[in-house]
Amino acid sequence: MGRTSPAYRYVRTLLLLISAGTGSIFHIGGHGGGSSGSPGPFVAASTCDCITINSWTTLRSVVQAALSIGALGTRPHILLCPFSITKDHDEPPLDMSEQVFVQCMKERDGDECVIRSVGDDAEAAQLGQPMIVMSSDNAWLQGMTLTGARGGVLIVQEEVKGAKLIDMNIVGNSSPDNQEGSVVDAKWGSLSHVIDTVFTNNVGTALQNRGTM
Repeated sequence: MGRTSPAYRYVRTLLLLISAGTGSIFHIGGHGGGSSGSPGPFVAASTCDCITINSWTTLRSVVQAALSIGALGTRPHILLCPFSITKDHDEPPLDMSEQVFVQCMKERDGDECVIRSVGDDAEAAQLGQPMIVMSSDNAWLQGMTLTGARGGVLIVQEEVKGAKLIDMNIVGNSSPDNQEGSVVDAKWGSLSHVIDTVFTNNVGTALQNRGTM
């Protein structure tokens, strides 16, 4: 693979430690921050093509570990093996707080990465907490099925640029109070891209854009 920078050696060690604790295998390719999307440095903890996800906690841990790469100025690309997990309504959201590309690896018909929010719907609506928050520029999410949320699914925070939702299936969710608010909410001053994404059987406004889309 060639010589690796101290920062990447640190991140690789971190991922190996986390994989030992969760039983997951990590395979992360870095992409440079430029618009060309050309591959950058590559970090791998195994020869596996994707990361095994068995819980919401594992998913958040994987993304959190990768964010240390994003903080260095290189957007990590995380490939997730197909999975189906649940998230309790009151569990913390996934905060994409650095640039990162999280993608479901779909090789066969029927492959999907499903996150289903479960629990007390009335309490969840009152809490108004989404599944995912994009609070950094250049946070990308591809190939996920998000369902069951009762406090909205995703928020793009104010002034965040370059957020992308690609090949997403957003089905059977509701906005925070079932009427006002939205399932996906792009805040003031944000710049977002929604590509090949389907909204089905959601309650409330499906997509509210207060920035540029």
